[in-house]
Amino acid sequence: MIHGDHRSKPTEQYAFGAFADERVDAIVFGHSHGPVIEERAGIALIDPGSPTDKRFKPLYSYAILEVADGKVETRLHYYLSRFTGR
Repeated sequence: MIHGDHRSKPTEQYAFGAFADERVDAIVFGHSHGPVIEERAGIALIDPGSPTDKRFKPLYSYAILEVADGKVETRLHYYLSRFTGR
Protein backbone atom coordinates (compact mmCIF):
# COMPACT_ATOMS: atom_id res chain seq x y z
CA MET A 1 0.00 0.00 0.00
CA ILE A 2 1.24 3.45 -0.89
CA HIS A 3 -0.33 6.89 -0.95
CA GLY A 4 0.69 7.59 -4.54
CA ASP A 5 1.42 11.30 -4.41
CA HIS A 6 4.21 12.08 -6.85
CA ARG A 7 4.37 15.14 -9.07
CA SER A 8 6.61 13.85 -11.84
CA LYS A 9 4.63 10.69 -12.71
CA PRO A 10 0.99 9.69 -13.03
CA THR A 11 -0.29 8.11 -9.80
CA GLU A 12 -0.63 4.56 -11.19
CA GLN A 13 2.85 4.68 -12.70
CA TYR A 14 4.38 5.94 -9.47
CA ALA A 15 2.64 3.27 -7.37
CA PHE A 16 3.68 0.50 -9.77
CA GLY A 17 7.28 1.72 -9.86
CA ALA A 18 7.50 1.96 -6.07
CA PHE A 19 7.23 -1.83 -5.88
CA ALA A 20 9.41 -2.65 -8.91
CA ASP A 21 11.89 -4.63 -6.81
CA GLU A 22 9.23 -6.39 -4.72
CA ARG A 23 7.26 -9.53 -5.33
CA VAL A 24 3.63 -8.45 -4.91
CA ASP A 25 0.24 -9.56 -6.21
CA ALA A 26 -1.55 -6.26 -5.61
CA ILE A 27 -0.75 -2.60 -5.01
CA VAL A 28 -3.34 -0.41 -3.31
CA PHE A 29 -2.80 3.31 -3.74
CA GLY A 30 -4.67 6.57 -3.53
CA HIS A 31 -4.15 10.31 -3.82
CA SER A 32 -6.12 10.85 -7.03
CA HIS A 33 -9.57 10.23 -5.45
CA GLY A 34 -10.42 8.49 -8.75
CA PRO A 35 -11.18 4.78 -8.75
CA VAL A 36 -8.89 2.50 -10.78
CA ILE A 37 -8.70 -1.26 -11.08
CA GLU A 38 -6.25 -2.52 -13.65
CA GLU A 39 -3.67 -5.22 -14.08
CA ARG A 40 -0.11 -4.52 -15.10
CA ALA A 41 2.48 -7.29 -15.50
CA GLY A 42 0.27 -9.65 -13.50
CA ILE A 43 -0.08 -7.18 -10.58
CA ALA A 44 -3.45 -5.77 -9.57
CA LEU A 45 -3.37 -1.96 -9.28
CA ILE A 46 -6.18 -0.70 -7.09
CA ASP A 47 -7.23 2.85 -6.23
CA PRO A 48 -10.57 2.72 -4.39
CA GLY A 49 -11.35 6.37 -5.10
CA SER A 50 -12.92 8.18 -2.15
CA PRO A 51 -16.09 7.67 -0.13
CA THR A 52 -15.85 11.20 1.29
CA ASP A 53 -14.24 13.49 -1.30
CA LYS A 54 -14.91 12.65 -4.94
CA ARG A 55 -13.12 15.80 -6.16
CA PHE A 56 -13.85 16.05 -9.90
CA LYS A 57 -15.36 12.57 -10.24
CA PRO A 58 -19.13 12.15 -10.69
CA LEU A 59 -19.58 9.58 -7.89
CA TYR A 60 -18.16 8.63 -4.51
CA SER A 61 -16.52 5.22 -4.42
CA TYR A 62 -14.82 2.56 -2.37
CA ALA A 63 -13.39 -0.88 -3.08
CA ILE A 64 -13.63 -4.27 -1.48
CA LEU A 65 -10.56 -6.43 -1.95
CA GLU A 66 -10.70 -10.16 -1.24
CA VAL A 67 -7.84 -12.61 -1.33
CA ALA A 68 -8.77 -16.28 -1.61
CA ASP A 69 -6.87 -19.28 -2.93
CA GLY A 70 -3.98 -17.03 -3.93
CA LYS A 71 -6.18 -14.84 -6.13
CA VAL A 72 -6.95 -11.15 -5.63
CA GLU A 73 -10.48 -10.01 -6.43
CA THR A 74 -11.51 -6.38 -6.24
CA ARG A 75 -14.91 -4.81 -6.67
CA LEU A 76 -15.58 -1.09 -6.92
CA HIS A 77 -18.73 0.33 -5.41
CA TYR A 78 -20.17 3.72 -6.38
CA TYR A 79 -22.82 5.93 -4.82
CA LEU A 80 -24.20 9.41 -5.36
CA SER A 81 -24.06 10.95 -1.90
CA ARG A 82 -21.82 10.40 1.08
CA PHE A 83 -24.74 11.38 3.28
CA THR A 84 -27.38 8.94 2.05
CA GLY A 85 -25.26 6.16 0.57
CA ARG A 86 -27.34 6.26 -2.65
